[in-house]
Amino acid sequence: MYENNSAGQNYRILSIYQLLLDGKKLSKKELALQYYVSDKTIQRDFSEIKNFLQASYTGKILEYDKRQNVYMFKQNEQNYLLPEEVLAISKIILEARAIPKNEMHRILNKLVSLASNENKELIQSIIHNEKQLYVELQQSKSAMSYIWEIETAIFQKKEIEIYYKKELDPVESVSNQNIMSNELSMLQDTISQNHQEESDTLRNMEMYLEKLTAMEDVVQAYLETSSDSQEQVVSKMTNEFTTILANLNSTTSAIINQLMDYNHNVHDHQKIASTMLEKLGNSKLN
Repeated sequence: MYENNSAGQNYRILSIYQLLLDGKKLSKKELALQYYVSDKTIQRDFSEIKNFLQASYTGKILEYDKRQNVYMFKQNEQNYLLPEEVLAISKIILEARAIPKNEMHRILNKLVSLASNENKELIQSIIHNEKQLYVELQQSKSAMSYIWEIETAIFQKKEIEIYYKKELDPVESVSNQNIMSNELSMLQDTISQNHQEESDTLRNMEMYLEKLTAMEDVVQAYLETSSDSQEQVVSKMTNEFTTILANLNSTTSAIINQLMDYNHNVHDHQKIASTMLEKLGNSKLN
């Protein structure tokens, strides 16, 4: 049984106020029976609550429904957000994905609490799936305190120093690693191809030099065994020498061109290697 003293009165009024906040519709007669007081006492309690609402900025109105004979809280729509406004702001927060998930839930719960009691459950149901499937940005950190500090400093016209450090995104890091791997593979293939071409050219040159070295024996043997005249032998040997010399000139030119290309490729490879080392250095620093 509740005593009708100051402490009991305060407890009763706070209990009734909490029930109204929870969206309950309260009957004066039922409350009188529950707290063992008269109907007039409960009426005075409602008057106290009404006076408190008028004196404070709560955005709530104590309303009496004559048809149901109950008291209830109503939202003052001029001071509080409409349900469609709460829903629109909630959607913007969810779509932005700029807030960590735990902080997003806390903000949305506060936001939905500003809607009228009859609309809170509906709004929660509408945004439920989006809240559960919410994916924050990678390495998303709470920026609320930073935003507050920066905006306060700007308002107070204080000097701000900002130290910027670039953070390498994991996706970008993997992409850079793949690019560097591809570049390294291409570099190795190019170097291998250059070595192969050089080897082929040198073998051709050695072959033609061997032919020249052996040409004296070939000429001597040809003179001893051939029935051709000396003029015919000289003519054939001249043609053979001309062909060999032409091949040697061609091979020599090819070697010179390959050396020039090789020097050019070495320069390009050095630039590629330098770029790759710089990327690796930036990856390690970040």
